[in-house]
Amino acid sequence: MLLASLVVPRLHFRKSARPHHHPAARVANVDVSRARDTHAETTVVVDPRSPRLLIAAANDWTLGVNSWVSKDAGGSWEADEAQMIAGLGCADADPALAIDQRGRAYLAVLGRTECTKSAPERVFVARRLNVATPWIPVTRPVAVAPERFKDDKPALAVDLGRNSMHRNRIYAAWARSWEDEEGIPSGAIVITHSDDGARTWSRLSSVSPATQLAFSANIAIAPNGEIYVAWDDPGNRGIWIDRSRDGVHFGADHLVAAYLPVGEECDVPGAAIPAQPHRCVGPNPTLTIDPNAPMQVQVTYGNTDDADDSQSVFLVAFDKTLRHVIIGRPAAQAGVRITPPEPKGSQADQFWPASAFDTATKRLWVCFYDTTGDRSRRGASYSCMVARDRGRTWLGPVRVAGVASDETQTGARTFEYGDYEGLAVSGGQAHPMWTDSRRLEGEREEVYTAALSEADVARAIKTPQHP
Repeated sequence: MLLASLVVPRLHFRKSARPHHHPAARVANVDVSRARDTHAETTVVVDPRSPRLLIAAANDWTLGVNSWVSKDAGGSWEADEAQMIAGLGCADADPALAIDQRGRAYLAVLGRTECTKSAPERVFVARRLNVATPWIPVTRPVAVAPERFKDDKPALAVDLGRNSMHRNRIYAAWARSWEDEEGIPSGAIVITHSDDGARTWSRLSSVSPATQLAFSANIAIAPNGEIYVAWDDPGNRGIWIDRSRDGVHFGADHLVAAYLPVGEECDVPGAAIPAQPHRCVGPNPTLTIDPNAPMQVQVTYGNTDDADDSQSVFLVAFDKTLRHVIIGRPAAQAGVRITPPEPKGSQADQFWPASAFDTATKRLWVCFYDTTGDRSRRGASYSCMVARDRGRTWLGPVRVAGVASDETQTGARTFEYGDYEGLAVSGGQAHPMWTDSRRLEGEREEVYTAALSEADVARAIKTPQHP
């Protein structure tokens, strides 16, 4: 069993003088989904050719998966009928998005060719020529498998590296699990790639060993085309990372951190917290790459801080060969907590973190749900913080959501906030995207977003505010 105590070094935070309630950023909250029924598990990307073009997607309990387009930097959104992807009986869940240098967009979903419970879920990847064109019909999964295999939570990434031999290559990774004759589960992270715009895919390669119960894959690609994949292993309670030069052959897995605990009462492996007691929360490791010399590979994740048994956000950094890079002092291979500690005698949870690196400003953004200010730890406000120096000094956090959400109230889905949220950054502007319950009575859980700059964060911290 991979367990480790969490050593928290002294990092630097710039925040308001009111420690019991984080300040609010004065930014507009935009309702993206604007449709009845629950939306969760959001993803958002920015077109690398233009920071004003964005695509988002989320689970939709009525339609399966839906997507939206913004042509004005997130100020307004139009639904573009991703649920109508021809050939799929059901586009069920877990959307992931990517855009290449030519503006071609890709959407990975779990789907079934027949909309029956007995039909196995497989990974499908739809494509579109640009944000103005419809999704091209997809009829075949990325990879076939016997029915006893289960696919879950795909991740997508496009090689945008200027020095890469495989520029615009698309990578898809996901968890593939199975049970033996005695019902004992095993699983591995598998990966494949496409060099022809998601028309055909390479044979599957294994990233992790089948001795793990791997889950929640995430991909990042270095400027030279090297591929990094992170995932968590609930069975052994560890977060892992590996790398490949060609997307086919992977080396030794490296332990990012141990995480704890795993609640037996959870619907999926995770930790039960007051804000999400049924679905529970997991680490959701997210990879970012700082390409500036020397290059760093950064992993953000959620974990239990054993100092007060609440959820916090942590960061581990590696060099390009996956050797640990020290962030703050002392070095902590179990991870450095980047969310500020709570005042003595109080508790709060920060969970479902998402991170993204802005190559234009050299800033690392991290956003998450935060229950700071609510003694019951049930009201969560989506919040963000930004690092100027590779995670040593942080500005924030500040609340981005204008209203705190409570997924334990009557009428909320037991799925709660889902399993992950979205974040895209480009040209000095961050676009967090989250599930929000402010319109629970009329439209159920909605998808919201905001456009946030570093100046917005600094302004919120300097402005006296009252909860």
